[in-house]
Amino acid sequence: MQKQQIAKPCTPEIHVKGEAQPLSLDSYLLGVLAGEMPANFPPEALRAQAMAARTYVLKSTAFGQNAIDSTVDAQVYLNAQQRNEKWGADTALFETKLQQAIESTNNQLITYEGEPITAMFFSTSNGSTESAENFSGNAYPYLIPVTSAEPDLRPAEKLLTLEEFALTLGVPETQIPELTIVRNETGRVQLVKLPTRTLTGREFRTLFELPSTDFTIELTATTIQIHSSGYGHGVGMSQYGAKAMAEQGKVAEEIVAHYYPGTQLAVIPGCEKK
Repeated sequence: MQKQQIAKPCTPEIHVKGEAQPLSLDSYLLGVLAGEMPANFPPEALRAQAMAARTYVLKSTAFGQNAIDSTVDAQVYLNAQQRNEKWGADTALFETKLQQAIESTNNQLITYEGEPITAMFFSTSNGSTESAENFSGNAYPYLIPVTSAEPDLRPAEKLLTLEEFALTLGVPETQIPELTIVRNETGRVQLVKLPTRTLTGREFRTLFELPSTDFTIELTATTIQIHSSGYGHGVGMSQYGAKAMAEQGKVAEEIVAHYYPGTQLAVIPGCEKK
C-alpha cells in the first residue's frame, strides 16, 4: 500500500471513560488488543487488529480530543488489572506478544483519501462481510461486502415457544405463519415482515439477542427455532477472517487491504522516522 500523511498531531493521549488517568496511545492499544482479539491469534492478525484499533480510536476521538468508551459501544479496553485477571500466569507473555504487534505497525493508520477511516471490525462472518450502507444506511466506499473465507462460522440456535416469539414481537400468534424474510446481497436479513409489523434485521437481532443478522426461522406447530451464522455486525474486518488469512501466509497489510478495499496506510504526522 502507498503510505500517505495526514495533518494531525503525533501520539495523542487517550482518555478512556472510567480510567482515572489518560493513557499513551500504545498503552491504550495494548488494552484494546487484549479485549478485542484472542492473544493466541497469529501475529499478522494481531498486527492488522492494531492498525484497525489505532485508526478507530484516533478517528472517533478526533485524535484524543474526546473520551472513548471501554465497552463494545466503542472498543473493548482491558486495563492492567483486568488483563491479569483474564490471563493469570500468561499475562507477561501475552502482553509482550501484543506489544510487538503494536510496535511493529509503526504508528500506522488506515486512510481513505488522506483521512483516517471508520475502521469497523467484528468477530466472525457468514462467508461475506456486510456493507455499511446495509447496516446503518450510511455508505462508505471502503466498507463494502468482500469475501471472508473462515472455517468457523459459529452457528447458533435459539428455541422459543410460539407464544414467547409472538409476545416478544408484539403481534398475535396467528400472524406468525405469515412472517417473511427479505435478505440482502450478503445473505443477511434486511427485513422481517409481518402483517402488522416490519422490523429491520438489526432490530430483530437485538430483540431476540441473536449473534448476527444472518438467521433463518423455522416454525413448527408450537415452537420457533432460530438458526444463526456468524457473530457480530459484519461490517469491516472479520477477526476470524483475519486469523484465517494470517494462517494462509498473508501479512497484516494484505489483510487490511482486503477488508478495507481502496484504503492506504499512513504514518501519524510527527511520528515519521527522521
